[in-house]
Amino acid sequence: MSDAFKENASRLRERWDQLSGQRQKTLVLLALISVVAALGILAWAFQPRYSRLYSQLSVEDAGAIVERLKSEKIPYRISEGGSAIEVPSEQVHELKMKMATEGLPKSSGPGWELFDKSPFGMTEFTQKLNFQRALQAELAKTIMQLSQVEQARVHLTIPEQSLYQEDADEPTASVVLHLSGTKPLAKTEIRGIVHLVSSAVVGLTPENVTLIDARGNILSTEEAMADEDPDATPDQAETQLKIQAQIERKVQREIQSMLDRALGPEQAVVRVRAQ
Repeated sequence: MSDAFKENASRLRERWDQLSGQRQKTLVLLALISVVAALGILAWAFQPRYSRLYSQLSVEDAGAIVERLKSEKIPYRISEGGSAIEVPSEQVHELKMKMATEGLPKSSGPGWELFDKSPFGMTEFTQKLNFQRALQAELAKTIMQLSQVEQARVHLTIPEQSLYQEDADEPTASVVLHLSGTKPLAKTEIRGIVHLVSSAVVGLTPENVTLIDARGNILSTEEAMADEDPDATPDQAETQLKIQAQIERKVQREIQSMLDRALGPEQAVVRVRAQ
């Protein structure tokens, strides 16, 4: 085995010596190019593929997320002028869950700044969609001003206006809160959030606003929404709340129908609050 190897090596050396100097340089150069190309292909094959983790981040959220990735020694890339972060594709879902448990990102997307760079010729549908997105984000930002709320998401369902008030669908809203600590929200805080959201959308009543926490617990229960009355029993308070809501909706529909006939559809907005 050793003799055969020495014999083959000797033959190769003889053939190499028989080549001209120029051909030897050419073969060496081709060999180097092949090695570099092979190493480049291997590096590209083993390089992780990146996917977007978050986009449209605020400066504060981007900085907090980057610091978290650095502490975990997770590779990342920044794009879109610092408002988007990319990570290896296979880690996207896991990282999103980790960030969510830590309340990141804290902001809920662009608010009224969506209209700062509105393209010329924007359709009515796009304007309504952007308005709804902006309103949701602004409400979330306001709710997150509460000390116990780390993160908030607001989802609005605003139906198209109908010429016939009786057939019109009522708007609804869902608010998801990620709370800090174990202390629950006070009833006054729950009523305040519900009132804030319902007051921001035309025709949205507090009864159509659902407030839940990150674990899926409903916070806007009838007990929490009922005005505190020391002389009223729980059953009486619940009955009073239902009657009040029914009266408000009935009076609102009747007044709205009268004004629509007198002034024309969508020329007036009615809100009723029964005491």
